[in-house]
Amino acid sequence: MTYRRRSAIVLTLVSAALVATSSFGATTITTADGGSIQTKLIANIVLNKESALRREWVAVHDDTMPVDLVGTPGVTTIYEEGGSRYSSGNYRYKATYAVRVSEPVVAIEVRFITFDVWGGRTRALTATDIQDLAPGDYPLDAVWKLYSENEASEHYASIGYVAAVRKAPARPVASPVSLERARRHTHERNARDGEVR
Repeated sequence: MTYRRRSAIVLTLVSAALVATSSFGATTITTADGGSIQTKLIANIVLNKESALRREWVAVHDDTMPVDLVGTPGVTTIYEEGGSRYSSGNYRYKATYAVRVSEPVVAIEVRFITFDVWGGRTRALTATDIQDLAPGDYPLDAVWKLYSENEASEHYASIGYVAAVRKAPARPVASPVSLERARRHTHERNARDGEVR
């Protein structure tokens, strides 16, 4: 991938996050290296074995929410072997992350929007944790099914954010992050770049 193409993907990701949150106050965006695009299968078999490409992670932090992501988490791909010789393995998306709770909550929804190597949006992955949480930091993780080896191979980047929180005693707070605005901006950006999706 050329530097220009890589920059366009990063710009699209960050621009989408900015458009989705820019009118709602104190929002920051962080980026991080998401690690190799390779996925280890079994023995010496590795998906994207000849690639040095590294995944990109973007996190949107909204300090008006009572819960925030710690650092810049993102989504990787893993392969889980089947349990027997008659069962094949499965590809999965996986996110390991932590949240910082500033006031008591009873449920949290974290969302990761995934993008392929071409910058196209592929999925919106949602992780809901329902538990009583006092102020503090909590490690969490989530795993989602991947539908094909192609999807696993092409997974490149993700935008993560806290989408919703239910405060104790059970009062919901929705995030101002708008997936529709992010989707519309990404589509407009691709159209300006001459890319047809």
